[in-house]
Amino acid sequence: MATLKLVKGKYAQEVIELGGESTVFGRHPSCRVALDGPKISRHRASISGTNGGYFIEDLKSANGTFVNGTRVESKQKLRDQPG
Repeated sequence: MATLKLVKGKYAQEVIELGGESTVFGRHPSCRVALDGPKISRHRASISGTNGGYFIEDLKSANGTFVNGTRVESKQKLRDQPG
């Protein structure tokens, strides 16, 4: 199973198991990964898995979604981080 490790902010070092078709992040209680904070949108981002790998997509959040410091502009493929 694939995992996602958060590296900054309040949830730094938290490891999240990715499974199923889609994992939605945000502050709304219906999100699979519920985050809190004034800058977190209700539905911030989604990670979906396919045979081709895992992809992250910003869900039109006000402050954007970033991967390794780069803003996600469209659906973006995630890759393994060494270490």
